[in-house]
Amino acid sequence: MAADESRAAFRQAIPSLGLSVEFGTASAPSDGRYHVIHDGAVIFSSESQKAAMDAYRSRRDQLLGLERQPPPIDVGALLRREMADFETRQVLKETARQKKARATRKGGKGGANG
Repeated sequence: MAADESRAAFRQAIPSLGLSVEFGTASAPSDGRYHVIHDGAVIFSSESQKAAMDAYRSRRDQLLGLERQPPPIDVGALLRREMADFETRQVLKETARQKKARATRKGGKGGANG
């Protein structure tokens, strides 16, 4: 009985978009597959209802302009991070310069006697 239920006709549609996913209907080919139909043309078919529903949702989101966009880049945050890195490098460079200058005056490593 479960096999008969899985073979029942199936249709989910958004008429305003001309988009549907169908199985065993007059609009879909009778080949035992689930078909995603857009404006009367089959754009995807699969034996798996899940795969067909995924394709249907993806096309729906595309048609509605809902496909996921990468998050916008926060230029201000990037500049602040870059400035912080630059300032850190400058502090480290200055610290190394001062250390070398002290060693040179004392005649230590890198100095007059080293």
